[in-house]
Amino acid sequence: MAGIPKAMGYCARVTPKGPDGGRDVVAFLRRAGARVSAHRAEVKRRKGAMGAPAACSFISGLPAGDRGSNISTGGFTQGGPL
Repeated sequence: MAGIPKAMGYCARVTPKGPDGGRDVVAFLRRAGARVSAHRAEVKRRKGAMGAPAACSFISGLPAGDRGSNISTGGFTQGGPL
């Protein structure tokens, strides 16, 4: 998953395994040596679909100014707006 933002010109790194055993991707742009913006992707390998509460929990915990994406091999349930 880190290859996609790298191909788009971002610096990207994969985080160490978290408590859930998963790894996430943090990608950011640099201009004149300073970090401009970051995009964080939470990658979940699962059989079942991810619901809105899990997706919202990740998005609401992002640092101010960062953007995020949820990626799930099990897809997503239909829910309210995120």
